[in-house]
Amino acid sequence: MTVSTDEWISVLKVSTLWRCSSLRKLAIRKISWSGVHDLNAWQKIALGRKYCVPSWVEGGYKWIVAKRNIPDERVEEIGVLESFKLLRIIISQNYSPPDNEIKKVFHEELESIAAAEEAILNP
Repeated sequence: MTVSTDEWISVLKVSTLWRCSSLRKLAIRKISWSGVHDLNAWQKIALGRKYCVPSWVEGGYKWIVAKRNIPDERVEEIGVLESFKLLRIIISQNYSPPDNEIKKVFHEELESIAAAEEAILNP
């Protein structure tokens, strides 16, 4: 039986609510593996924020920086301030590696999501 990415997202939602860490880890692994082609950067950011998966948020930001573009219709989706920060990273790419810059600029958000994830995994 094949389980779709949408079904794994449902498993992630329930396992996060119920704080079932083993099922949550499995759902994250399956979505990360199979969702590579199913989820775009915007979806990864939204799901990462919603279900406390910092690696998805960071990965979405890295993809946006690599593409060097934020379409107008996506600005509100990820947030005006976050869009501004990403554009600042894109502009400064000639001066510092984008991975380090993403971690530095979004440190508070990524730490907050990581802390929420830790609270889910270790109640």
